[in-house]
Amino acid sequence: MFLKHFDFLLSNEILMISAFVLSSSITYFAIPPIIYVSFKKGLVQNPTNRCSHKIKTPVFGGIGIFIGLIFTTSLITCFLFGKNFNSYFAALFILFVMGIKDDIHILGAGKKIFGQIIAALIVILFSDIRINNFHGIFGIYQLNYYLSILISLFIFILIINCYNIIDGIDGLAGSIGIIFTLIIGVFFYILGTPIYTIISFSLMGSLASFLYFNFSTTKKIFMGDTGSIIVGFLIAYLSIIIFSFDRTPSFNALNVPIVLLCLFFYPFIDALRIFLIRVFLLKKNPFIADSNHIHHRLISSGLKHWQATLLLTSITLLLLLICSCLLKNLEINLQILITILFGIFLYSIPFIVININSFNMLKQYKVTNENQK
Repeated sequence: MFLKHFDFLLSNEILMISAFVLSSSITYFAIPPIIYVSFKKGLVQNPTNRCSHKIKTPVFGGIGIFIGLIFTTSLITCFLFGKNFNSYFAALFILFVMGIKDDIHILGAGKKIFGQIIAALIVILFSDIRINNFHGIFGIYQLNYYLSILISLFIFILIINCYNIIDGIDGLAGSIGIIFTLIIGVFFYILGTPIYTIISFSLMGSLASFLYFNFSTTKKIFMGDTGSIIVGFLIAYLSIIIFSFDRTPSFNALNVPIVLLCLFFYPFIDALRIFLIRVFLLKKNPFIADSNHIHHRLISSGLKHWQATLLLTSITLLLLLICSCLLKNLEINLQILITILFGIFLYSIPFIVININSFNMLKQYKVTNENQK
């Protein structure tokens, strides 16, 4: 390799920092032209009853994320390490094209899931990125090859779509993505896997620059399906890889299954909640978008976008801190049960507070009316 005399450039620390800086820089400079072209061509999202924004906004932030991510990971993984990541790039390209088409002309749920299945199968079958052992979770250990493929495919589709539906307010999807990639990237660093560390920190860098524009009042842009599908895919990709690592004392100390559950608990619980509401309460197609998400309810209660994002990400970090640290000496299935119950409790607190405030306001309103009479 031509860098054999510059081994210091290949240290994990240098590569980790370089991946973050390079991807964030590329995304930062890529997004303004995307915003300009979007307005020039009329490719913007108009305010609707379901949307909490009041102005026309471009929805192609995912293109900037994709450019920063794909350039950085291809440069470092292929150019420096000489690794062949053809299936990885092919899967991302399929999702990228599908996301752009969906952002321009909305695709049906069936077509989107079909594209996700194709992308997931590419990395599952050609790169062997799959879960082949549950390591005792639910009493399951080694999995049959075909069952392993089906479960891994299900996890890809589940995570992609759960992540996609939380992209409803400023900063939320990007912040959840940054928290995930930071922690998982550190795990990969600890485990001595530079390539996956680079992918994690490249994605984090792109998301960091995207958040700058997502929160901007003058150069605002949304992630769009292009971004949320790609980021969701990579979260699933990295989750399956780290979950599939061979168990060692140092690896078990990281408590990976509980960390993954905590990091992605909000998208899971919001998706489950919205499915139950749409199917059993509203009696409608669960794939038809509405404003019943947890983050939408928080905005309706009077919180600003950044406040709702801060609240939900803080709960995620609190759940992670408590469950991953305090429960690690318990049996794994008991850890999972406690984490789920405690997570439901934590994410119910905002609704309890909202309902109490609404009850107090109604009570005060009645008292005021009676006094006026």
